[in-house]
Amino acid sequence: MFTPNGDGFNDLFEIIYYGGLEVFDLVIFDRWGLEVFTSKDKDFMWDGTVHGAEAPSGTYFYIVKITTESGKSFEQKGTCTLLREGGN
Repeated sequence: MFTPNGDGFNDLFEIIYYGGLEVFDLVIFDRWGLEVFTSKDKDFMWDGTVHGAEAPSGTYFYIVKITTESGKSFEQKGTCTLLREGGN
């Protein structure tokens, strides 16, 4: 869960991977399956905005495709919960 309210705690969503990566491809979707964020940067941080506007509270789904420096490829799917004050 992350709470992008500017208090300095849990303001950003990130996936931490320890090890060298050759390929990192992340897509985050809203509950309707619409793409809201993408990144090829392994050090990405999503601030809970979509095209500069605040995304509403809710559960978001992600798919990340990774290839390690040793050549191992895998895909991980998961969810993250965005929580805003007042539920917006």
